[in-house]
Amino acid sequence: MSLKSTVIAAKTTGCFAVAANRNCQQNCADCIPQFTPGSLITKEEFLEPRVVTDTVARAEARRLADLATSDWHHLRSALLRYGDTVRSRWRKMTKAKREAVILQVQPDLYREKFPEERLRYGVEEPEYYRTAPHHDTLQTHNEPEWFSARQRNALLLPYLNVESMAEEPNLLFGLLHNRSEHTLAEWVSFDAEQLRTGFHHGCLVKQYNTKCVVMHGDRYGELVPWSREACHLWMVLGYPLARVVLEAQTVLLGFLRKIVDFFAASAITPPGDTNWKALTKTGFKAVGEVEFWSVYSKQPFSAPPAFDPYKCLQKATAQLEAAQDHLTFLQTDPAYLQSFMEVRRAKIYSNASPEKVWEEMACSFLLIGAVQDVRVLRLVIDQCEYLVRLHQEHRASLHPFSPLPLRYEVAMAALEHHCNCILQSCCVWIRKTLPTCVGFASHFTSKPDEDGNPRPELKDIKGTFPQIDKQLYEKDSLLWVIMALSVRPWDLSAPHKSTLMSYLDNLLATDPKSGRRIDHPMYALLSKLSLFHSIINEINHHRPRARHFDADSTLTEREEDHFALRNLGKNPRPPSSSESTKVAPLLRKVCETPWPKGKKDQNWLEAATASRHRLSELWAAIRPIVRSMCEDSGPDGKMWPEDIEAEVALVSVDLSADYAAEKEAERLGVLKLIKADNSPVDRSMVQPAWADNDPTEKFEVPAIRTKEKTRPEQPVAGIDVDEAANALADAELRDCHPTVKIEVNANSMNLFTKMFSNGEDGKAKRGKIVWKDVVVAMADAGFAATHCGGSAVSFDPVENAPMQGSIVFHKPHPEPTVDSVMLHIMGKRLHKWFAWDKETFVQREKGES
Repeated sequence: MSLKSTVIAAKTTGCFAVAANRNCQQNCADCIPQFTPGSLITKEEFLEPRVVTDTVARAEARRLADLATSDWHHLRSALLRYGDTVRSRWRKMTKAKREAVILQVQPDLYREKFPEERLRYGVEEPEYYRTAPHHDTLQTHNEPEWFSARQRNALLLPYLNVESMAEEPNLLFGLLHNRSEHTLAEWVSFDAEQLRTGFHHGCLVKQYNTKCVVMHGDRYGELVPWSREACHLWMVLGYPLARVVLEAQTVLLGFLRKIVDFFAASAITPPGDTNWKALTKTGFKAVGEVEFWSVYSKQPFSAPPAFDPYKCLQKATAQLEAAQDHLTFLQTDPAYLQSFMEVRRAKIYSNASPEKVWEEMACSFLLIGAVQDVRVLRLVIDQCEYLVRLHQEHRASLHPFSPLPLRYEVAMAALEHHCNCILQSCCVWIRKTLPTCVGFASHFTSKPDEDGNPRPELKDIKGTFPQIDKQLYEKDSLLWVIMALSVRPWDLSAPHKSTLMSYLDNLLATDPKSGRRIDHPMYALLSKLSLFHSIINEINHHRPRARHFDADSTLTEREEDHFALRNLGKNPRPPSSSESTKVAPLLRKVCETPWPKGKKDQNWLEAATASRHRLSELWAAIRPIVRSMCEDSGPDGKMWPEDIEAEVALVSVDLSADYAAEKEAERLGVLKLIKADNSPVDRSMVQPAWADNDPTEKFEVPAIRTKEKTRPEQPVAGIDVDEAANALADAELRDCHPTVKIEVNANSMNLFTKMFSNGEDGKAKRGKIVWKDVVVAMADAGFAATHCGGSAVSFDPVENAPMQGSIVFHKPHPEPTVDSVMLHIMGKRLHKWFAWDKETFVQREKGES
């Protein structure tokens, strides 16, 4: 095909792969990101000078691939000889000295963080932009020649800049280790993702060709004809994208090679890599750092993303446990529910009428939110568990860059499809919730739509989407990033969600006050979005990629491979206004009957009984509503009977034997304190009244999937308060007390003592705990903390720790302090999942590590 015919064909098809073969749909979601959008290549004056022959394309791809491969081999060899020198000298340098070294070895490296945003929104114009037509942002047409080498490198490698590398010395270590430890092919998908903005807007692509480039194995960098299947599986990349990916790898590895050679030149003899290897095993955590790198902000300096069904299952399970525990405590801990609702009432609905406040809270947090979170996470875990079984079954045939077994591929595609549905729902809810957040309400106004319903609109911001986007960025970058996160995930014109989450992490770290504008529900939505996006992202980084999920054919032909999708669309109907109205006053009564504080005497016991009574009334009213919502279901069909029962079981925890035993233990413990104080005892309070007087229907609670326990199935009853209380306490200790003692320092010991205190001294816990102290104490006990996006922080056992499994705590917001209620809940969750109590910990002797 001649250059002229190629240009003409491209103008009419909008995709080079289509232009070459006419065997792919015009708006193919797989081909377009590898070639370029039709909005740019249909401009003949832009396209024709950049079309190159196969000979030129072949030579250019080979040149870049060979250069990157040569630098990769040199880097691996140099670190074996000079790893200790690099580690020692780079750590000892000041920030100014590190800046000087970086600019000495790479003068055209970009200086500031987040260069894409600076160039995209006109904070900085293309350096060689002179007589070209006026432009506002990268949303409009840009010539690649307008950008200097410094700006081009910033668009190729947005995370590589002088400011970040000089501030955090461990970033260089992470790059050196992970870029030398993993092959060029393993980084292809991630590198393509990083340069998406510059590529999509036409700022990077200087050469066009209809062929593809092999991006794995011994043929890495070889030009080959376009193949629909190979291109869609990302085993080959369209030449325009492949060329800039190879260029990005060449620039990065060239920079790393120069850095290592700079330090090696001053070493008299090669010291080896003993200390370097020790450093790589620490995860490059800085001294005094209480949380490991964020999964977003430090991903470029970590190992390349890779799909692992075991890790996906672990992440989803930790989030499910947190969601289940949240729902459990809403039903069994009046103080927890009251604290949860009070914060949300003050932050979200401050301008609404009181009755409307309670109705919306009852609907959002009790009838929909908490139960829905558990439901969707269970479906994800079902599919992850199925993938784990398939992974074990097909372990021998699962190799990088090799075709996937059909069942495994379909199951992976089904998981991606399900997570995509949830992610899109999160995006919609973020956009809907923003106008209700007090921190952003001033940016919105309300106008009636065609039906007369209020519709929120941005104030003082007009124009088309690119102009709106730019104005938002300039006026309120926090609002901009959250609104950008709510954009549909397949929209190539928007920044990648990983980039946006990294930007949000940096914004909140540099300006903590701005974080106070984000309320709890928004943080929860961001945490949910982060979880499902991370799973989708890891699936998309797998090569070969799984084919797109076809619900119609899969549901009929291979039903066993979409285990989690059996309920796709079969969700409960929304609660009616009358149902919310019924629950609202009961919720208000719970919040107006506070959990008692102070000395645990008979008055305390009576107040606690009244508070629990109100709580039981609330959930007794919710259960039939939830059953009715499930039985009616949605437009796509009714829920399965067993799933309806499981849904009702989620809101029936207050009827369980475990909860009855917990109430009985608490009651007997208080009576024991009363007796010890020689206080008059109301004999009616000695009977197990809580279990009998709760206004709950007789209900057989369906089994809820949770951690198995061996607590007493029936509440202990009896007149002898001391004997009954001691018997129950002994049973708890026999069942739950771990045999392994955990040594911690004095500060951690003090925190865990408060966390597991049951208030038997009769004194209310006072003061608040700084979140950082919780993270430090958990690290001291053997956990590593990872910020997972939003408010979620995952605590994972370090190597050789006695615990198994992760636990997720949500970082308090807006102030990073943990009140007594939340500290108590953390203790209950740690007791539930790891059998920890205050006897678990012993204070470490001074001087011990």
